[in-house]
Amino acid sequence: MKLRVDIWLNRARLYKSRTQATEACKEGKIMVGEKFADPKDTVDVGVIIKIRMKGLYRTFRILEAEDINLSKKEAPRMYEEITDAATAEKFRQIQESDRIWRDSGKKEQSRRPTKRTAGTVINFAELTIERTATARCESTEHARRQQCRLFYSNSSFNVAAKISRG
Repeated sequence: MKLRVDIWLNRARLYKSRTQATEACKEGKIMVGEKFADPKDTVDVGVIIKIRMKGLYRTFRILEAEDINLSKKEAPRMYEEITDAATAEKFRQIQESDRIWRDSGKKEQSRRPTKRTAGTVINFAELTIERTATARCESTEHARRQQCRLFYSNSSFNVAAKISRG
């Protein structure tokens, strides 16, 4: 049974949606045989497909071309990956580094700030702003003769340093 490339990529769970598979075809990331595939091109059993993922080409041989939705566990029976071992290992390393990077940015459970934590944030902001404004005034040449006053608007976090003659 012949099937459109974008539909087969979706059914084989190589792309999460048919729209993503279509976009990959349009961007030139999919090759059927030796030519770049359009989403409307058809594939059948035994055809070789190359997919560019993360800068590397992975190669697949189609074993089944059925228009049925399969579970994630059953989807690999539709294809056989025939990518060479070196490229497959590079791809696994890239996936692992991406996973580690993605997991490193996760915090514990993020919630809305309570009144206590919001007050801490405001106090820290005031302290930081005062130090910054003082440092700016002290770094000027005429800071000895002038006073630096900091006006801090608590509602809008607007900061202004006013320099007046002493």
